[in-house]
Amino acid sequence: MQFKVMQVTPKIAASWLDNNGMNRKISKAHTSKLADVMNRGKWVLNGQSISFDENGRLLDGQHRLSAVVMSGKTVQMTIALGVSDPEAFKSYDGVALKRGAHQVAAMMGVSNSNRVAAIARIIIAWEESATTEEFSRNLRHGATSSAPDEVAEKACEIQDEAEAADSMANCSAVQRSGSRATVISMIVIFARIDPVSTASFCHKLKSGLFTSDKDPVFLLRDRLMSSDKTHSGKNWKVYMVALIIKAFNAHRKGKEMGVLRWRTEGSCPEGFPRINGAAKQ
Repeated sequence: MQFKVMQVTPKIAASWLDNNGMNRKISKAHTSKLADVMNRGKWVLNGQSISFDENGRLLDGQHRLSAVVMSGKTVQMTIALGVSDPEAFKSYDGVALKRGAHQVAAMMGVSNSNRVAAIARIIIAWEESATTEEFSRNLRHGATSSAPDEVAEKACEIQDEAEAADSMANCSAVQRSGSRATVISMIVIFARIDPVSTASFCHKLKSGLFTSDKDPVFLLRDRLMSSDKTHSGKNWKVYMVALIIKAFNAHRKGKEMGVLRWRTEGSCPEGFPRINGAAKQ
């Protein structure tokens, strides 16, 4: 096996991709992120190689080469030639599958990858759920069973939304909520449904300025800042999402609330709340 460092042009990258081996389907989100890094002049030579077998077949590096083509930039890369094991390509995916979604997302260029990957899992659960009840069950059982690379790709897709939501709602109440990613995920979902109401909802949550202690956002803020995050066996994240939805619904209607709670026991238990205006029932 031989290694060398060379300048890879878009023309060279395209010719190598024409002799692609048994690589996985190209992720457009991943390729776009890498191309953006190249366009900004932030590409670094990190030792990860573009690998070829003894017949010149590309084994690893399709996303990096695709990004070179997409960006139109020439970048320096490490090249490994003559990988003798014809099954070597399997080891690349095998290693990748052992990585967590946040690690794969970080490799794709996602900032704050731990948080954004956690947000991505919840967004996937929301998008894949036919009803809000199904969404609550998915949250209770770990949000999504999607593979790490699928979560990482979603993290790439929603990174801008997540950063905007985090900026709007970043405050002590969110930080002390017990799951900042869960709160931010709901802000992302709300913003897709009603961006104006979401902005005012977040302003109240962040500023702590209220004219009434019956304001639903005041009640939510107080609950998120509470030190007690246990609910007699209830899943706190699911319970918290229910409270956030109920507060948001009331905020949009301009309604005051005497108490913010989600009754799951007793003679009149409530179903998981819907988001008013959402397509899901």
